[in-house]
Amino acid sequence: MRDAVYPDESTAVSMRRRHGSGGGAVHALARLFTWLLLGAVGALIGGFVFFVYSIGQLESPATFPANAGIVAFTGASGRIEKGLELLAEGRAERLLISGVHPDNTIEDIAAEHRGNGDLFACCIDLDTEALDTAGNARETLNWAREHDFDALIIVTSDWHLPRSLLELRQTDNERRLIGVPVRTDVIQEGLWLSNSGTVRLLVQEYAKYLLAIVRNAAPDSVRKFAAARSWSF
Repeated sequence: MRDAVYPDESTAVSMRRRHGSGGGAVHALARLFTWLLLGAVGALIGGFVFFVYSIGQLESPATFPANAGIVAFTGASGRIEKGLELLAEGRAERLLISGVHPDNTIEDIAAEHRGNGDLFACCIDLDTEALDTAGNARETLNWAREHDFDALIIVTSDWHLPRSLLELRQTDNERRLIGVPVRTDVIQEGLWLSNSGTVRLLVQEYAKYLLAIVRNAAPDSVRKFAAARSWSF
């Protein structure tokens, strides 16, 4: 003889089954989200390690192309000096110093770099419009088009060079780009991890590098919307 199952007992069993099934789905989604989050964090950390490693491997080229212009991005010591050195060696026809403060004239820059008066008199241009690396890239390419250069020699700090080349490549892929890193003490074998300021600089630069990729991958409508509101990302 079967035991009687009362309506209230049947309803309770059904509710428990439904609750158990729903809870299992929630736990599965939670586990999936956790693994995705861990994977994303791992990818970011791995990408950062590779980013730092690649900076340490940067080297100046042994040869330079014909019909090239040199561009030195301002923002840190040694960049303008390296650009002047390359120009004096005849590596290119002209030098653009990009990101100069609007109040500075070419005479002011020449006074800070004595011994190069002849170069400033004939072969050096100033960009006073650029406010950031994206602006450097934009003004650099305008200058290259004006002078009809087939190649650009980009001079900037070693830690800044990957993003500088990225911004230029994403804006224009017609010209050959040659990076010349200005060596800094930011990347030293095994020492950068012991300096919190260096780690912070590299993390910030890596974040800006990723944001540059995202910004340039965004649809034109999104970029125009952001530009209209003076948003920068």
